[in-house]
Amino acid sequence: NGGIIVTGTVSSLNYPTVNAVQANMAVPRNSAEFFDQRFDSVGAINSVFITKLNPVGGVEFSTYLGGSRL
Repeated sequence: NGGIIVTGTVSSLNYPTVNAVQANMAVPRNSAEFFDQRFDSVGAINSVFITKLNPVGGVEFSTYLGGSRL
């Protein structure tokens, strides 16, 4: 249908989500990394994002998928 799907890794707690299957990054909310938002190379928190753009320029959906340190 001409849509584009983009995927990759993200280490941000505020990636924009639209019609999300998983609206938040999977990270324990009581962890130091969550409160301090520390995303260094040794203890990085990573999740995958999937975003689908429709042919007329809008976002159909954008979601986190999975995560680390569950």
